[in-house]
Amino acid sequence: MGGGLQQIKYTDLTKKNDAILRSATHVKWKINDTATFTQDLSSEGGKNGWSSESITGLQHALNSHLASKMSFKVAHNSKVNTGIKKTDIETAISLVVNF
Repeated sequence: MGGGLQQIKYTDLTKKNDAILRSATHVKWKINDTATFTQDLSSEGGKNGWSSESITGLQHALNSHLASKMSFKVAHNSKVNTGIKKTDIETAISLVVNF
């Protein structure tokens, strides 16, 4: 958890400066020798709005060099332009190569 400064530059060349707070956490749980669960949470923002993100994943080792991973990501912005959804959802199934 911490604080910081943020500067947003828009395409019309205007800028917004903002003091922000940020918090984040990472959880990694090795279920057994081949399966691992992960959870990443982060949130940051100030007077110009808040942005939060959650990424949940489950990875399963197929052998010493390959693994499959399923993940679910939710990203939320408190202030968006009219006509844009505040929450985005992404699911993924990936093949992970370990060197």
